[in-house]
Amino acid sequence: MQQTVGRTPRIAYLEALLTIKKPNLTNQSMNEFYKILDGALKLQIAYSKTLDSGFSYYSKLNPDFLFSIAELYLRPVSMKEMIDGNENSNPSGPVGKGIKLLESINRQIPGFLPAYLLLAKGKLAVGNDLDAGLAITKVLQIDSRNEEGSILNAMIRNKKKDFDAAINSLQEAISINFKIR
Repeated sequence: MQQTVGRTPRIAYLEALLTIKKPNLTNQSMNEFYKILDGALKLQIAYSKTLDSGFSYYSKLNPDFLFSIAELYLRPVSMKEMIDGNENSNPSGPVGKGIKLLESINRQIPGFLPAYLLLAKGKLAVGNDLDAGLAITKVLQIDSRNEEGSILNAMIRNKKKDFDAAINSLQEAISINFKIR
């Protein structure tokens, strides 16, 4: 199929997924994974540049697909890295590319809450608490009952030593979902 249609963003994305699923990942296979993922993103961007603005642009831009690519770029970010803020903030690194892509998605599709939440996590991981707070503020303005947003807001407030606001955010999250531990 790839030979008859040419390489598409989705085929490159699936190839990246297959690469990351290989057992015993090495640095070389991780580099291959990011190279393939970069290719998928470049193909999608090239495709989107051929579209005319309007409704069809936004439907074919496919923010869900772009979000999936950003999730893979930010896949290595753990909770510890979000709390510590020690992740490499190099814009050409995986986390930097994921953050840049999410910022682009948020400019094109304002109100796409999962993108704001993931952007906040990425910004926290690189130690940019201010921008992470802005992303969470946007989430909570759109959906004040977003439990993940409340928890991330509490983490940000805790890092800023604003413990009362952190407690309030956690209480808000618990009032939304009693199963939070």
